[in-house]
Amino acid sequence: MICGGQSASPFVEKDGFRILKCDTCSVVFLDYDPDGDSLRHFYSREYFESGSDCRGYESYDECERFLTMNFERRLKRLARYVPSGPVLDVGCGYGYFLRCLGPEYEGQGSDISDHAVRIARERFALNVTAGALTETSFPQGRFSLVTLWDVVEHLPDPGRTLAIVRTVLRDDGLLALTTGDVGSVVARLCRGNWHLFTLPDHLWFFSERTLRELLDRTGFRVIELRREWCYYTLDYLVERVLKTAFRVRRRAGDILTMSRFGRLPVPVNLFDIMYVVCRRK
Repeated sequence: MICGGQSASPFVEKDGFRILKCDTCSVVFLDYDPDGDSLRHFYSREYFESGSDCRGYESYDECERFLTMNFERRLKRLARYVPSGPVLDVGCGYGYFLRCLGPEYEGQGSDISDHAVRIARERFALNVTAGALTETSFPQGRFSLVTLWDVVEHLPDPGRTLAIVRTVLRDDGLLALTTGDVGSVVARLCRGNWHLFTLPDHLWFFSERTLRELLDRTGFRVIELRREWCYYTLDYLVERVLKTAFRVRRRAGDILTMSRFGRLPVPVNLFDIMYVVCRRK
């Protein structure tokens, strides 16, 4: 547990896993402690091209358009704070955010998935390092901006990773991240069917309070926290609902009879995803 607490209470059960809530700090977490080898195996090619499996992405390639739209909007907001400089994208996947960076930025990425790193390097010629941030080495004070887009909930030890992020940031550097809000109205209403209870890849489920406490403990001061509108395609949204609520795995295109509209990006905000910008304390 991130606070060092020794006891936790049941929160919800799903797919044979127990999700617990810390009795000390109230952070919600999965009762599962994967090692590095099992994580590398989990985030293999099948995670990004999951076919009939109920984990990961049906096709990460097909997410490129709407993910890029979201990343471009975030980058415009971040440019107010960091108009230029070296950027590190932790958990960069195929490198879609790095591809949004203009010439005023020097982008680097890291990802635990060997498959994702290979795609980022071979398809897009990006400067990406394989391995978790805790296993890699970047110079202290190297980056003006570090991003963790939908990543912190996947980390076995978020506190350790954020402590490393702090060391590789410049004194005036920024951390930006997104993650789900387990304290949101949607999460509370959906309980075990909440769309971000995707197991076992999501290990942590933060509320605004527990996320702020984690960031404070690791040396960050929150300067912006909002629930942002994001773009998704209709077929992706259907896929997520079927997988998380009903454990059904079918091609979304088979369900959306208006298939040409299925790939249309639409803005969505359930107010259960937090967009956070922090400075080093």
